[in-house]
Amino acid sequence: MPSTLATSRALFAAIAVGAIALAARRRQSTSGRELIDWTRARAIAGLLAGSDGSGTASRDQQMAFERRVEKSWSAIADYLALPGGTRSIPVLAVTRAEWLDANVVSFRAMTAPLESLAGRASGQFGTGFFADANETLLTAQSGLLLGYLSRRVLGQFDIAIFGREPVETGKLYFVTRNIEETERRLGLTPEDFRLWIALHEVTHAVEFERAPWLREHMNTLLREYFATLAVHLGGAGTSLRDTISFARRVRPRRGGSLGLVDWVMSDDLRAILERMQALMCLLEGYSNHVMDAIGQSVLATYPMMKERFSARARKRSTGERLFIRLTGLEMKFEQYARGEAFVNQVAQLAGVATLDRAWRDASLLPTLAEIDAPRTWLARVA
Repeated sequence: MPSTLATSRALFAAIAVGAIALAARRRQSTSGRELIDWTRARAIAGLLAGSDGSGTASRDQQMAFERRVEKSWSAIADYLALPGGTRSIPVLAVTRAEWLDANVVSFRAMTAPLESLAGRASGQFGTGFFADANETLLTAQSGLLLGYLSRRVLGQFDIAIFGREPVETGKLYFVTRNIEETERRLGLTPEDFRLWIALHEVTHAVEFERAPWLREHMNTLLREYFATLAVHLGGAGTSLRDTISFARRVRPRRGGSLGLVDWVMSDDLRAILERMQALMCLLEGYSNHVMDAIGQSVLATYPMMKERFSARARKRSTGERLFIRLTGLEMKFEQYARGEAFVNQVAQLAGVATLDRAWRDASLLPTLAEIDAPRTWLARVA
């Protein structure tokens, strides 16, 4: 799940840039077209993903991850003092190609509202060189982002944000090729490492189980983002005054990243993004805290895994760091660090059970300012 929202942030920014340009041109045509050619985006991502060998994970791998997920449910229930019982959730050991296929469907559903608002902003997409170049750029960026993630995602909890059907449990994906390569590269003990990953992803499932309202809350935030963006794009390019006013609203914030998202963020859009960021910090921080707390007690090689993972993050190449900043994925890594610091401090000051309050109602979720000042959140919800 986290990777889905992190990548969508970069896609939102890129599509918004394209929509602004289209709004300025207002080209008329009777033929519609999509902002992103998802068939081509999937092909680009597939080239970056590379070969996965057999093309499908083995039945033995599937059954092994099902056992780890079951063990994780039990360990998490003990740590958080949750009711016992067996949870039914689809567990899928997948190849990179299978992960890509699933996520292209998810991203296409998530970006559908942006397709609609861009069409309204520009009248119609139009034809010719400008429209072709715009579609090519957005398609290439989408494919590059998905391809990059397909080689790095280890596990994912997918709750199908913006899915058409009600979802109660979500799905758990484990990308076997990436897990195996990480184990070899870092010299990790496979069983310990795979259970560690399962603990993190199952904790995400627990979060949504404890807060049934959470999926719709995330959908609401995204709808607010789209609606606000549509308002801003609606006046872009209709007059010189509107264009100047729009440019002032979307100027990059001081100290912002180099990502495209900072060039299409007005103050009200940033306010919505901060609410989304705060929620993701909580989700990731909570999962990391539970994963590490249990890992310390049940995994013999936990200290070594933690250290080698931290060292890997510090050793990213200059090119990769620039790519992460430009695409907006930098925010994803901030979520882990800021969220984990928040949850760890709350657990230290008031016990991990205190975080139960955050799952009761959206009004009790921490703000982004409270993520960086846990005592403030504790004082508000006490």
